[in-house]
Amino acid sequence: MITERMEKRMAKYFDKELTIRISVAYLLLISLLFFTFFYVCWEIYWYTRVGLMFIKWHTHLFIYIFPALCLAVLSKLTSFKKIYLSIYIFLFIFCLIELLFVLGGQRMTAHEKKFGYYSSPYTTFYQSHYHTWNTTESEHWLKTEEFNYWRPTNSLGFADKEWKFPQETPNEKRILALGDSFTEGDGAPFDSSYVSLLAHKLNRDTDNVYIMNGGVCGSDPFENYMNLEHLLLKLKPDIVIQCISTNDLYTDVAVKGGFERFVSGGQKYKKAPWWEFIYATSYISRLFFSALGYNSLLIKENDPNLQTELNAHLRNLFYSYEALCRENNIELLVCIMPEREEFLKNRYRFNFNELLSYLYEKQIKTCDLLPHYRTKRNVKLSYESYYWKRDAHHNSLGYSLMADGIYECVFPLLQEEKEIGYRSY
Repeated sequence: MITERMEKRMAKYFDKELTIRISVAYLLLISLLFFTFFYVCWEIYWYTRVGLMFIKWHTHLFIYIFPALCLAVLSKLTSFKKIYLSIYIFLFIFCLIELLFVLGGQRMTAHEKKFGYYSSPYTTFYQSHYHTWNTTESEHWLKTEEFNYWRPTNSLGFADKEWKFPQETPNEKRILALGDSFTEGDGAPFDSSYVSLLAHKLNRDTDNVYIMNGGVCGSDPFENYMNLEHLLLKLKPDIVIQCISTNDLYTDVAVKGGFERFVSGGQKYKKAPWWEFIYATSYISRLFFSALGYNSLLIKENDPNLQTELNAHLRNLFYSYEALCRENNIELLVCIMPEREEFLKNRYRFNFNELLSYLYEKQIKTCDLLPHYRTKRNVKLSYESYYWKRDAHHNSLGYSLMADGIYECVFPLLQEEKEIGYRSY
């Protein structure tokens, strides 16, 4: 039994009040550290799932807040408070500048502006050699803040009606248009793409022309070639129109590479620069990289080595194109088309002279649309009238100008008395 004496002894040791004193600053710091721990775990989790796409607006601010929290802990453990105060001020200013960039969007990539998160241009999304739309769906939409246009998706994965096979059109000259979003007609209704307008013009002025739109948004000339070689030769086109632009070279080929990207099981793009993570997480760092000449794709457009590399890829491409078309009795027409700023300045950003010389040497027909755009435009309209204000694509008016220019190159081919096919001069 517990005696009265024992109860007094127990009360002496256990009947005491325990008071824990902690400052509000310490409590706030501990709370922030716990929040930071869980936030870092969350970000690491999404990095393992989606790669650099985990980077959103809050990630940009956290890279300045996190070192500030670490300094706060160190300031409690050491006595160098003046040094820490200077660093705090430095981090606060940088965090404020980063916040202004987050709110203003001046240093964002096009993908960040559209979707709200960073996406590495060096990430391979295609598990196939062929760039087409999803063949399990019968339609798709081309949508931005400025427009929303419907497109059919045929059984081969292209934004066109179901195509007739050669035996169904025995007396028609068949034209296949290949290219990216400007060929598919992004920015205009289905019946206002350059291909649709070209078909209307050709059928008005000549008989028995069957034209197919093989353009796919986001594709590039190498993927167009792979589509032709492995998917579309069975359509037996008489003429293939391959559109190419500066955007194809600097946005696609410079990042993806040429034929070497087509590996077993899909495509493998070039390796991203080691400093991409710094660029992706900090808008302020992008000022530095921009000053060094890098663009949002982490390349230097004016680098002579890049120009040499791109021209080498183009020679390989059209060497293969020429051989493929010759073997299949196809006339190849290469159309070089200007972007909005190139139209305005009357000058291509990429120097196409070496490509044009090579095409001339290989006796491949070419169609340079920039002179046509400059001379045939409506002088009462501004250059910008042919494009959407925010989106870089043509509107219906721009595609009409594009169709007129390509018509001038295609129509003479249809009027030649020779059989459509490879021609030697």
